[in-house]
Formats: sequence, C-alpha cells, structure tokens
Amino acid sequence: MKKTIHIYSVIMLPIVLLFTSCNVQRTALIGKYQDSSFHIESAKTVDEVWSEVIDLLAAKGISIRIIEEPSGLIVSKESSLTFSTEVDGHLINPNAFVVVNSLDKEKYLYITGEWNIRVKKAGEKTAVIATLMEIKCYNTAIPNIEIKSTGVFEKLIADAVR
Repeated sequence: MKKTIHIYSVIMLPIVLLFTSCNVQRTALIGKYQDSSFHIESAKTVDEVWSEVIDLLAAKGISIRIIEEPSGLIVSKESSLTFSTEVDGHLINPNAFVVVNSLDKEKYLYITGEWNIRVKKAGEKTAVIATLMEIKCYNTAIPNIEIKSTGVFEKLIADAVR
C-alpha cells in the first residue's frame, strides 16, 4: 500500500506542477481603449490628407496591400503590432499600438493586424476613418485574449492630418 501511494505521488506531482505553472493570469482591461473605428476631420484637401496617411504608413514600416485612391481606401498588409499590458488601467508601454489583458506578456510571440483607412470628402473638410482589423495573436497557449487598439496609431494619424 505504501509503495502504491509513493508511485501515485511521483506521477501526480509533475502533473499538478504542470497545470499550476502554466496558469496565465488574465484580468479584464480597465483603461479606455479604441472600441470602434477612429474618425477625424481635417481642413486639408483630400489629396493632402491622402499623402500624409501614405507617408505615415511608410514612416512606420507598414506595407500596403490595397490602395485605391479614387475610393479613398487603404488597407495595410498584416503587420506586427507593438503591444502592452496594463497596470491599474495604465499602459506599461505607452507607445504600444494594442493592449492585451494577460499579465504574462512574455508568452506572446507576436501580435499582428491590418489597418483599414478611408479618406473621403466630408462637406468642406476631409474625413479619415481608421479601423484595426484582423488582429491575430500568434501564440495558441493563451486562449481568450482580449486585444484592443490603444489609440496610439490613431493619434499619429490625427497629428499627421491636422
């Protein structure tokens, strides 16, 4: 009987350690982040805004997959996104493009997404609508990750077109 308990302990201990050491701590995001498309209007012409957006994408190393100037549509290729976690609703990396709810960020290989940007005439102004789409986290070890845009990239767009 004593030998059976010892064998059971030897088998169960590694299994318990495996499951408890792989536990990823996740909490709901507290801070306010971009929940929908970003909209801004500029007094600049459509051509000026179009040029500013293209220049911004180039400066950030974001490749373009679709570019249709007549319709004002720009869609980036899948691009790596800088990411951060948060503490008490504040980003650890304030320059990150996205925030994730897991506190174990070392487990992420990388996070990618596509930017869908629309530039169009809006009365006397030019409207820019930017949406982060197709967000992917390339790490299957962490299920149910909440990922949101921090608004940092959207602020870069706003600064460029003002």
